[in-house]
Amino acid sequence: MVKLTARIRNATDGKLVLTVDEAPGLVTQVHNLSDIPDAIRKAASGFLGLPAEEIEVKVGY
Repeated sequence: MVKLTARIRNATDGKLVLTVDEAPGLVTQVHNLSDIPDAIRKAASGFLGLPAEEIEVKVGY
């Protein structure tokens, strides 16, 4: 299991821009706080080449 920490970097126009501490360069965005874990899993899966099921997401504020 890979553990990643998502951070909210910006919030404008109803969008939350997210980065991941352990994956510099990975950036994604969501509209709702509840969407963060799934969005990070999906983006990190492609970015890191890992199955989404192997990614655990913690949201840091």
